[in-house]
Amino acid sequence: MPVRRFGDIGKANKVFENLSQNLIKAEKNILAKVASKAEQLAVDRIKSQPSEWKRLSPAYLKRKLGGSWGRIRKDGKRDRRYKNKSEKILIASSTYINSITSNVSNSLVAYAGVPKNAKYDNGESVAKIAAVHEYGSTKKNIPARPVWMPVKNQVRTYILTSSEIPKEMKGALLRGIK
Repeated sequence: MPVRRFGDIGKANKVFENLSQNLIKAEKNILAKVASKAEQLAVDRIKSQPSEWKRLSPAYLKRKLGGSWGRIRKDGKRDRRYKNKSEKILIASSTYINSITSNVSNSLVAYAGVPKNAKYDNGESVAKIAAVHEYGSTKKNIPARPVWMPVKNQVRTYILTSSEIPKEMKGALLRGIK
């Protein structure tokens, strides 16, 4: 049975020629959006100080602020020596929040988190401290203050409910047709 061609075969070839590249580009864009969303959700979670997180003990808070309660001067301003310290949970400085990042690898895998090489000023690994706080440590009497598991669940919901994701994939398919 002979194959009969109809329509503009040149247009059809162009669609299929660029289809793979367009789909990969669309997938990278979608993954970058999802990773960026996870990054922002993590930062927002730390800044919001969820009510289910156990509060810092007075003794730890005193150590965290450099042996002071963040001394207030007579003029009502905080002592400069404690300028960069925060009373908030997971925010001794801004190092953890500033270390949170996202990217998409060449193998089309999205990442959001803290790079393994991120360090605090004292040389301690930010990722290690983040992991201790995520799961807690009975040995060091640190309660779990999860950031990443709730973010993972929020990202899953975002993926399932976002109208942008299917639209982006449709766009990849349509770019080859002009």
